[in-house]
Amino acid sequence: MDALVVVGGDGIISLALQVLAQTDIPLAIIPAGTGNDHAREFRISTRIPRRRPTSSLTASSRRWIWPHQRRRRHRQVVGTIMAAGFDSLVTDRTNRMSWPHGRMRYNVAMVAELSKLRLLPFRLTFDGRELDTD
Repeated sequence: MDALVVVGGDGIISLALQVLAQTDIPLAIIPAGTGNDHAREFRISTRIPRRRPTSSLTASSRRWIWPHQRRRRHRQVVGTIMAAGFDSLVTDRTNRMSWPHGRMRYNVAMVAELSKLRLLPFRLTFDGRELDTD
């Protein structure tokens, strides 16, 4: 294939990155998610296009990125940011909510998670040395 065009949010973009990371196939993003962090990072407009979205995809709009990799049970490519701790709890709650719509859902989820704020255990590995902390 010449390119993969993804219409969606950060979750589907992350899945596409896992597949495309080991190839030379370009990824085109048409934002349609709640937060659209990937689109915002790459300065892709999150407004609903007046014309067909693919009509604005041109070779001049290409931008090369070097995705980061993190290890879980397997390697995972990270396109813009890796959330851990409070921000991942907010994102998880946001994904389980059906109301409100749009970015306000994150604000509601953040207030809900703040109400039960707690320390989370972490194991960090730096150059082979492990550190357990909250």
